[in-house]
Amino acid sequence: MTEQTSLWTPAALAALLMLGGLAAAAPARAAKSPPQLAPGEGYELVRTLVEGERSERKRAAKRLVRSGDSSMVPALVDAVFFAPADAREQVLEVLRELAGEDPGTGYYDWVELVGRRRDLTPKDGYLEWKVSQLAKIDPTYHKILYPGVPTRLRLEEVVWCGAGVGKIPALDDPPRVEASAADKLHDDEEVFGVSFGGEHHAYPLRYVSWHELVNDVVGGQAFVLSL
Repeated sequence: MTEQTSLWTPAALAALLMLGGLAAAAPARAAKSPPQLAPGEGYELVRTLVEGERSERKRAAKRLVRSGDSSMVPALVDAVFFAPADAREQVLEVLRELAGEDPGTGYYDWVELVGRRRDLTPKDGYLEWKVSQLAKIDPTYHKILYPGVPTRLRLEEVVWCGAGVGKIPALDDPPRVEASAADKLHDDEEVFGVSFGGEHHAYPLRYVSWHELVNDVVGGQAFVLSL
């Protein structure tokens, strides 16, 4: 048995290994996912998903899902509220893909999800998007939510209360009865207690929550109770 001599030189072997490495890397580059959405593109796609024709909505949904851009989740949650019936399920499908979970089919199911998911920070331009949607209900929202407005809460958790701006009447000088005669209160009733000048009043939470604001006088002291 004779010993065979290799015809591959060190330089040739190195070149072959380099070519093999480039070939292996090529598929990875080809499979690269699409870049995340620019703010203008993202919000316009969500708008199309709500207002567009069926074919336009289909293309918008596909682009949103392919982007994998979870920063669009808050805007999509808003879209659940405003989407017509025939577009709602498509919006929910996109939401499930981008959020990676399914809390339910209700609008408030998704509002709660955004509230607990601090990683779902909305893309730049969300304020403008939000007010454009709320203004469909009442144009006055343009005067409440505007660029530079100081906020102490997350805009993605702002929801419509069911009434126009300033349309909820305050509870002014509410009628009152003695505690012993308050037969409509339950033993476990939650109330706001106010005590001034030797007088003590209780305001049931279930009443205050409807009005959101109470103006009253207790013990000669005027006060405001606000939720």
